[in-house]
Amino acid sequence: MAPNVPGSVIQTLVNLGITISKGAELRTVTVGFNEIMELLKGSLLSKTPLTDLILHQTNEMASVRGNDLHHRIKQGSKSNSKRMIVKAVVQISTNEFLFYKAGTDFIDFLFSLLTIPLGAVEYLLDGNTSLRNIDNLYRSITELIDEKYMTSQCTRNRLIKPELPPKYLSKYQIFPLTEQTTPSIYYFESHTVTGSSNTCVEKGYWMCVKDPKGEGCYIKVQNQMYIVLPHLMVIDCISSSIGPILEQLKIPSCDVKELEIEIGLEEALSILKASLVSDSALVDVLIPQVLKEPGEGKK
Repeated sequence: MAPNVPGSVIQTLVNLGITISKGAELRTVTVGFNEIMELLKGSLLSKTPLTDLILHQTNEMASVRGNDLHHRIKQGSKSNSKRMIVKAVVQISTNEFLFYKAGTDFIDFLFSLLTIPLGAVEYLLDGNTSLRNIDNLYRSITELIDEKYMTSQCTRNRLIKPELPPKYLSKYQIFPLTEQTTPSIYYFESHTVTGSSNTCVEKGYWMCVKDPKGEGCYIKVQNQMYIVLPHLMVIDCISSSIGPILEQLKIPSCDVKELEIEIGLEEALSILKASLVSDSALVDVLIPQVLKEPGEGKK
């Protein structure tokens, strides 16, 4: 993306290194709500969302796997000291991952992913989310569009490093995010006291905005165990035992083992990245580091 400059549209494209074949034509396209929604969807799933919108076609992006889903923190970057522990339940006979056992902190972290704006996701992942169109849009603002085209530096910052709304930051949040300052609200009222003098009484007081999450997190019940499936489906586990789940899977308890995994900032960023493009985010990111093929490493 680049700002429009005086002169021929075709010449502008040529200056940007875009090859124009013979027979190119300008089209006027009416964009309404439905088209905007298609563009939004296409920007997440398609290689060429604008082309798809105009020519009514679909050009889906290839799936991302392996090391491309792992986010590496740049050397010299400050790392959050917070850590979360989850347990991966693996079937011994097949060496196959089944599900995770996790506590409140990890589940609250997963739910808080829904509160992060796309611009903040780009900021956290250094403009490399694997959502190519959104990456390009972010790069347009950070590298290509001159500041003189923006209404203000504050506006630019809201796009490239947006803050969360007030009270949205969970106490379990591991990412270096900030939230907007809670607005101060002053409530003022006046009324007339009926009597001989009909006195007008005025009063006011500051109002305190209550945290919608409660005590700084999204999960109400603490010290509860949850089951997390590979595709990020979360299930509350009434019992602290995984026996009933194994019975449903028809797997004997003697054929499973639990692997403890520590999740820090780098692993959390990789989960965020994988959750955008993978249908098995937790497997792709966490399992390869702890799961080995039977006999691997043995001599």
